[in-house]
Amino acid sequence: MSNHPAFYIESEEIGLLPLSYEQLCLYGQPDLMAKSLGLRNCLIKCGEPFDAAFDDALENFWKPMCEENPDDFQWFTNWLIVLKSENTAIGGIGLSGKPDEWGETETGYAIDIHYRGKGYMTQALALMCKWFFEQQNASSLKAHTFPDGIISQKTLIKNGFLLIGPEVTEDGEVLLWRKKSI
Repeated sequence: MSNHPAFYIESEEIGLLPLSYEQLCLYGQPDLMAKSLGLRNCLIKCGEPFDAAFDDALENFWKPMCEENPDDFQWFTNWLIVLKSENTAIGGIGLSGKPDEWGETETGYAIDIHYRGKGYMTQALALMCKWFFEQQNASSLKAHTFPDGIISQKTLIKNGFLLIGPEVTEDGEVLLWRKKSI
């Protein structure tokens, strides 16, 4: 996988590729994106509400923030989750930016409907947590789930996140989760 960006991190089964601004600009062209990254496939379908949230994040957060922060883009981008055995993108994970004054930022993630329930997101979140907590001033990672998002909640629990409680956001009532550095 020599064609991957410098921040590539991996486990035995998956790898994470943080996408640069230029790579994010190829997102609407999955064949071209896959070719540029040396992957077999980059077409990811997560279903609603994730596909709409992804499109919104791509245009209104990832692309503008990565363009503004080319040296620190990994804090603001989608990291492709690549299933190494198939050399294909199966989902995405990312952060909402650099840690704030309390050392905290948020993570979000989604996985293709065909790859759910296989433990790949648990591995991806473990890799993201490891990377995050190795960074300077990073001490707390939070996440939100829908109250009925049992699979996502199990993923967080397996990675040491604790349920803080319900919270009302622009998406309605969600559950707040947090993991602190040890």
